[in-house]
Amino acid sequence: MTTGTDILEELRDILIPKSTIKSLMKSSLFELEQRLQESSISMIPSGSDRPFKNPKNENDTFYLAIDFGGSTLKVGVVSPGSLEVSHIRTTPYVSNVVDLKFFQQLVNWICQEIAHYIKVSKANDCSIFHVSTTFSFPLNAFDEITTMGKGFIMTDDIKNVSLSEILESSFKTALAHKEFTFDVKVHGIVNDSIAVYLTNRATHRDSYLSLVLGTGINSCFPLSTEKLPPFKKSAYLQNVLINSEIGFLGHNFIQLCQHDPEQLDSQPFMPLEYVTGGKWIPLTLKKILEYYQLLPNTLLEFDGNLICQILEGTMSNVFKSHFVLVKQITQLLIERAAMYLAAVLLSIAVFIGKQQKVLNVGYVGSFLKHCEYYRSQTKLFTSGFLQLEFLENSNLIGATISTWQDLHELDDQIS
Repeated sequence: MTTGTDILEELRDILIPKSTIKSLMKSSLFELEQRLQESSISMIPSGSDRPFKNPKNENDTFYLAIDFGGSTLKVGVVSPGSLEVSHIRTTPYVSNVVDLKFFQQLVNWICQEIAHYIKVSKANDCSIFHVSTTFSFPLNAFDEITTMGKGFIMTDDIKNVSLSEILESSFKTALAHKEFTFDVKVHGIVNDSIAVYLTNRATHRDSYLSLVLGTGINSCFPLSTEKLPPFKKSAYLQNVLINSEIGFLGHNFIQLCQHDPEQLDSQPFMPLEYVTGGKWIPLTLKKILEYYQLLPNTLLEFDGNLICQILEGTMSNVFKSHFVLVKQITQLLIERAAMYLAAVLLSIAVFIGKQQKVLNVGYVGSFLKHCEYYRSQTKLFTSGFLQLEFLENSNLIGATISTWQDLHELDDQIS
């Protein structure tokens, strides 16, 4: 008869890396350099590392930020002067099929929210809203969606079409309705990791590394233009911001097992995301519990929230006699995630030459935010070197900073 101890020993053997943190760091560092030199869908230069000076507010001109997260859409009105966010609203995605209809439905909802904001704030009905957008899925240099991942299916009608064009067309269709009298100007698309980095810098935090860890994972950091390969060089200044798409890391050092997500030909292979992301860890847990016949009769949604509840000890009434074992299995999955995460973050610090006494990382992502055990284990694997700071609404703030910088850089060139 297989005991709980036997199950844990078996799982520890196939889940926890045999390599040391130092060895994993070395492998991660090699892949960072390799993907910088060879990949067109990761380690992407995404603008210059520019200073930001908080401006004065402008009458009848508003900045609306849209955040396409891994599972929900969030919008908010941001003041570039104070970096405060108001009228924050969220809505879940109603479909995993991403096509033109998907975006049109979301933009229709956004326009309704703008109209509601105008009404409650008593703003001018004909106000101009500068729209800034963060997108948590990979984009190429032309802002075209290269892949979705995270369980989404991208249709052919949005391939080779820039996200800016899709949004502009969707807003044009929505604003054709006579009930809307305001105007919208769609600006550039910013990856969510870039937005978090910009918020870090604008609020004078001593951090050169941003992290997004919700359903998936990503990171942004500055890099000297001299390190870029010819096909990634452009008219950038001395330091360029890198949208790393680190979810792709791990081909040579992350050992997946039979319980990890199955690899589909239609989906990108993202080893680091599979072992660290809030979408995938719960699915791996489900497969393990099914394999060892530990699933309860209760219908459960295996998501990041369930992982947090198990670790907090609030699910004992559901798993009953199996709860202690289920919690220990969940802890193993988080320990594995934390070990890989720590190694990758430490390798990035070496890669960008920011080997300080403490590595401050500004982050967003509800999974990491609400999973205290994840944060503590990650810190433990770095021997206390890593300090994580959650940046509230930094996706929205960073997107607005990027738009404001672009607008006023253009003004300076004209004047």
